[in-house]
Amino acid sequence: MKLVRFLGFEDVKEMCGRYGFYTRGDCEAYKHLLYDLCDSAKYGDDLTIERLEKISRDIVDHSDRSAFKPFGISFKGECIQEVAQLLSNRIKILMVP
Repeated sequence: MKLVRFLGFEDVKEMCGRYGFYTRGDCEAYKHLLYDLCDSAKYGDDLTIERLEKISRDIVDHSDRSAFKPFGISFKGECIQEVAQLLSNRIKILMVP
């Protein structure tokens, strides 16, 4: 048995809606985020920091900068870090065989 980190696409979708992120992405880009980048079966069950960064960067790239004003940030690097932090709060730890 081992512990793995998991981030479900439902959690990413909820977070984007809650904070007004991903408003500059079309349907294809949004599907890529949810079903490609967030697909744990495609990447294995364990969420790596590299994949978390890739998901965060994609969200920021498809978001209006005004969505980050409530956080008091505007630089792209700060936005990516904030999104990664918000996502990390939604990571589930699972025990798998």
